[in-house]
Amino acid sequence: MIRDGALVLSAAVMTHPDREAEVRRFVERHPELELRIAVDPEPERGHSLGTALLAWSMVEPGATHHLVLQDDVVLCEGFVDLMVAAVRTHPDAAVSMFAEWGARAGTLVRLALLRGQGYAAVADPYIPTQALVLPAAQAADFAEKGRTETEPDDIALLNHLRRTGTRGVVVAPNLVQHQDRPSLTGNTFQGPRLSACFVPDPPAGLLAALEPTVAGADLDFLPHVSWMRLIGEWFYCGPDEEAVWTGWPLAERLPPELDAAWLRSQYDAHLRQSDRREEIRKTLSDTVLFEVWLACLALGLVSGVTPAGVVARAADPLWQAALATVLPGAFRRYLPAPVLDRLGPYAAELFGLAIHEGATVAAGGEQDTVHAIAHRGARWP
Repeated sequence: MIRDGALVLSAAVMTHPDREAEVRRFVERHPELELRIAVDPEPERGHSLGTALLAWSMVEPGATHHLVLQDDVVLCEGFVDLMVAAVRTHPDAAVSMFAEWGARAGTLVRLALLRGQGYAAVADPYIPTQALVLPAAQAADFAEKGRTETEPDDIALLNHLRRTGTRGVVVAPNLVQHQDRPSLTGNTFQGPRLSACFVPDPPAGLLAALEPTVAGADLDFLPHVSWMRLIGEWFYCGPDEEAVWTGWPLAERLPPELDAAWLRSQYDAHLRQSDRREEIRKTLSDTVLFEVWLACLALGLVSGVTPAGVVARAADPLWQAALATVLPGAFRRYLPAPVLDRLGPYAAELFGLAIHEGATVAAGGEQDTVHAIAHRGARWP
């Protein structure tokens, strides 16, 4: 087990029989984790829940917390120390080390890094389970009570956490990367599901340099473009209601002065500033690219970061890495991986300009109006 003062973590990795030999090599590469292996007891089911329940049942006596890894993750350098620091900061929470680049939690990871925060809220209808730590009692409780669930493990586990009042947080930047290979549970159709911001070799004391607060905890509604619909929407992200798969159009909750003509003119002006605008426009229509740009503008609007703060963050490699995954996260089902890799950093400039524009609008507007955009209020339909 991993011991750090009063914090004691046991650990397991869940796998399928087809990958058992590979996962044993993974365990050998990471002896510091003392991983136990949970092999899918129902491999023909094509469902992750049985394996997850077995892995969560492997809490060792004396453990205060339990880590479960999936077999297709890559750990950052210094993973154990950073993971322990995250769990120490949020000991009563479900602490996830990963959020994929197209998820709402991925958008909140970007917001966290824009603000200088080290954590993001869980805002999707599931909790990322690629690398997750639970308090030991919660892990054992889910292993027992989760047997009545029928949903995949990430949805079943979020349902359990909501019933028990346990908060979920995601470490920003992510401490693991998800390998891009065929899914054993039918998720290949979703396209590549990589990290919103993964740093393979993070600097020492990374999390200590970031605020321990949680991005999204202060918002009721989050602007985001779903990879399923490619439409900019507001999604509920507060703690009091169940997250849903579809949201509400961005235009329904923008300040009235941001009319369609103004938004289009700003979008065109920002796109003209990109050296790669022709390559971007040849690949993506303005219809869908505008939706992502608008969601980034709305994120800047509700971020609480000043325009000067956005400019200052531009020199931060973590922030640039997070911006570079915005386009791949949205268009991962629709563009080949080499195109996503090539265009992601170029589009980051466009989306950074949009976030700065949103912050500028917020700084020059009525704060009551800006607050109403991100929270329940009279303007909500």
